Amino acid sequence: AAGIERALEAGFRALPTDDTLRGHLEARFMARQHWAGVAMIRELHAEHLADAAARAESLRTAASLWRDQLGDPARAVALLAAARQGLPSDLNLLAEHARALSAAGDHAAAVAEATRALEATAADDPMTVALLRLRAELYGAADDVDAAAAGLERAFALVGDSIAPELVT
Repeated sequence: AAGIERALEAGFRALPTDDTLRGHLEARFMARQHWAGVAMIRELHAEHLADAAARAESLRTAASLWRDQLGDPARAVALLAAARQGLPSDLNLLAEHARALSAAGDHAAAVAEATRALEATAADDPMTVALLRLRAELYGAADDVDAAAAGLERAFALVGDSIAPELVT
């Protein structure tokens, strides 16, 4: 079994775009919960994808494994930053990256990511409220309750009652 795995890994490293090799190797690694191996596959696969969304998804999966299974939030942050390079305006990816920064203890960088996106967004853009909520969440994670409340109050001024429950929790 180990020999088969080594052969699959060598084949995948030589042909990282071969979905059949990748699928077989990943299935073997997942079956024995070799999360670092699965993450390596996703990272290497991402390097060879031209499509930014597919590349980001592969990097997201690797980041999730590093964060959740392997206990390396810093590696997750780096992978999510790489994913964002191809999709800089993807709000979900921004939120995931900022939350990863926060989880890694870099609250200032997390808030800065949300703030930069907020500053680049027009006040009447529907993303503004989502970004204000995200930044409030990040301030809350950093124990800056006043800044979190201020962000939610600004969101309330834009959309009214739909955000009111968040102001009283």
